[in-house]
Amino acid sequence: MKWILFILTVFFFSCQNSSTPTSDGWTNLFNEKNLDNWETRNGTAEFHIEGNEIIGTSKLNTPNTFLCTKKMYSDFILEVELKVDTPLNSGIQIRSNSIPEYRDGVIHGYQVEVDPSPRAFSGGIYDEQRRGWIYPLCENQEGSKGFKNGTWNHYRIEAIGSAIRVWVNGIQTANLRDDMTASGFIGLQVHSIGKDSSMVGKTVRWRNMKIQTDNLETNRKVDDEKTAEINLVKDEISDREKKLGYNFFQKEKKYEDFDLKFQFKLSADSEGSVQYFSHKNQKGFFQIIDQKVLSKEDQNGNQSIASLKDFVASKNICVEGRHRDFRGLDKWNTGRIIVQNEKIEHWMNGYQLINADAKSIFSDWNKEPQQIFFETKKGNVEFSSIKIRKL
Repeated sequence: MKWILFILTVFFFSCQNSSTPTSDGWTNLFNEKNLDNWETRNGTAEFHIEGNEIIGTSKLNTPNTFLCTKKMYSDFILEVELKVDTPLNSGIQIRSNSIPEYRDGVIHGYQVEVDPSPRAFSGGIYDEQRRGWIYPLCENQEGSKGFKNGTWNHYRIEAIGSAIRVWVNGIQTANLRDDMTASGFIGLQVHSIGKDSSMVGKTVRWRNMKIQTDNLETNRKVDDEKTAEINLVKDEISDREKKLGYNFFQKEKKYEDFDLKFQFKLSADSEGSVQYFSHKNQKGFFQIIDQKVLSKEDQNGNQSIASLKDFVASKNICVEGRHRDFRGLDKWNTGRIIVQNEKIEHWMNGYQLINADAKSIFSDWNKEPQQIFFETKKGNVEFSSIKIRKL
């Protein structure tokens, strides 16, 4: 009888520490006892357990530090509660990897942001050590209202196929389509503080982490068709985009008011443009250029990248004082031009950079349909995933 009781006791405690799914389909990622299923990567910030919480503590002179699952995940629904000491930045890595072939093993992949700063991009998606911001909250101002400083925040992350969607405290913050990485570990970030001694000892706390990997289509949230979708899947028109009326661009057609999306890539010393207005001697261009060929003055003027060339200089309208977030030469960047009701908008990589009145710029602005031209003026400029809808 004693042996039977002993076996049952061992079985009970092993179940408590296992990752066996519960009756509702969730699996606990943290057993509230130890970190045996996790490992620290990249930095030397410390993680420890207090009660039902994992606590990460900031440390001087270390790069970003991540507590990562040993298990890899592809499609899943993840829920977690977290609390961060302001102004420490943090994030949740998903589908992330660390391999020797990529920059000596640096962690890279999707990061669901924890951003207590006035910028308020919590719940947006940053591509750690690759492309930078791929879903800032510039197109989803409502999403910035989800996160609350100084208290616990509930995150829900759905990564199913190429769709990655996020909710913070019940408010949807991100609606991304991207297929760069299909699988990887989950990681909890303590952001680097460099040499800032005032940030020593700041903490990030996580609790109630659970994940689902089965029956995801049944359990995913229904698209509210309001949260802006950013689609980075090459040459795809998503179901949402179809409903909004997007079609692949046809160069022989003419357009009046329109919403044009495209991806572009340019090499060193190259220049190109998207021309969308031409009448007499006036032309409207989305400027594409290697900034290094410009003088320092011109790099901030109306010859700069994403500017309305010769007329209006591009600048980050979404986050005042921030740079334009160009991803670099020989990398794919997204562009967007919206012309509607005599207003012109330029967007690049999710940031609005131009908001101009067409009639005040072009003395002969008219509503006649115009052709749109994608041009390479010098060097190598490539375009892809060009789609457009009439407004």
